[in-house]
Amino acid sequence: MRHPRSGDDRVFYASRHTFRMAAAGWVTIDLANTGSGSDRIDAYVLLLNGNAPDGAGTRLAHDDDSGAPDGRYNLDSRIARRFLQPGVYTIEATTFGPRDQGSYRVTVTADYKPKITGTAAQAVMRVENGDTVTRKWAYTPASTRVALAAVISTDGIDTKVTADQGDATLTATPSEVGTYDVYVAHSNGGTTSSLHTQIISYCPEGHIELPSDCGLPQRVLAARSSYQLAFRPDDNRVPKGYEDSNFCAGVKTAAKRWRYVCRQMPKVQRSYMSKSDPRILGISEPFSSSGTDYGRTMLWLSSDGEVLGREGCQAVTAKVWQCDWHTSGIWTIELEEASLGDLARPAIRRLLATQAEITAQVTAALVKCAGAVLQVLASLRQGGLDPQAGAAVATDCPEVGPSAS
Repeated sequence: MRHPRSGDDRVFYASRHTFRMAAAGWVTIDLANTGSGSDRIDAYVLLLNGNAPDGAGTRLAHDDDSGAPDGRYNLDSRIARRFLQPGVYTIEATTFGPRDQGSYRVTVTADYKPKITGTAAQAVMRVENGDTVTRKWAYTPASTRVALAAVISTDGIDTKVTADQGDATLTATPSEVGTYDVYVAHSNGGTTSSLHTQIISYCPEGHIELPSDCGLPQRVLAARSSYQLAFRPDDNRVPKGYEDSNFCAGVKTAAKRWRYVCRQMPKVQRSYMSKSDPRILGISEPFSSSGTDYGRTMLWLSSDGEVLGREGCQAVTAKVWQCDWHTSGIWTIELEEASLGDLARPAIRRLLATQAEITAQVTAALVKCAGAVLQVLASLRQGGLDPQAGAAVATDCPEVGPSAS
């Protein structure tokens, strides 16, 4: 045959083998001689397009000495990672010199796994919650099927993948604060390559992180209950800042122009709960009175099954409740001027209490004395004075006892 590399009429021996690419991919062809001694050949390989048993196909590639070295000389041939479209191809195995003959081995290796270029296989991207993040990359073969494979923590993020002839784009918009792992699959010829993007969503500056959301804290609403009791300035139970929910219960009012007042300054505890939290049993409509807004009351189920209530609840975002409730707070001392009515009422209450006590004591004494006198009269009717009855009159009626005896 005429050698494809020369225009002369020298004779070369060749064998041809066909193979099919099921999908676009990279092929490596190795032509290695297997003879020994004088039977070794200097291999030469050609790649032809199509089914070309006569060698007439278009030559796509050829090689002489790129195979694995063997001693001093490299007699093997290799066509490495030649990209081919789906179809039939022909390998022509021949020799570098004319009329050489010998044994050889042809090996064909196809790689269909898609290649991703222009970006790392894994990337971390930070984005402000509610904004959109974009990632672009290239891939080969262009016929690769590109699709969203998986999103870990899918709730709270919208993702979309577009691909067209070797170029792909991922767009993601988180609506909740969190970390999301997005995997994009590239499939070709029964193989798959994956691109991993970790998206971290954070709150804007000045906002706080809430359950799966961001928001600006709302002001504390007014408490529905308050306490105000007076006490004596010299009471030894009134150190400033004393913390005791029963502190004001036992204090006394001082009848002076100026008085000290015990006020509860409640500590405020705050919690945030997602509106979709299954522990929430119900929440009331907003409550207000005399122009004061007290918010909503929430009933929720604790971990031990107890139904609890929280007041002062309001929406901090469309997804989250903020509840502020008051605990047994700090009791403080304040000095204020008392009105005459405030000063007189305690004295009047003490006077009335004293009069009532005296009246009760006198009534009881009279009843007891009358009983003793009746016993004396009864003994006289029976013919004589009973000494014991006379002694009872002397004891129970001291004012009349001596004259009766």
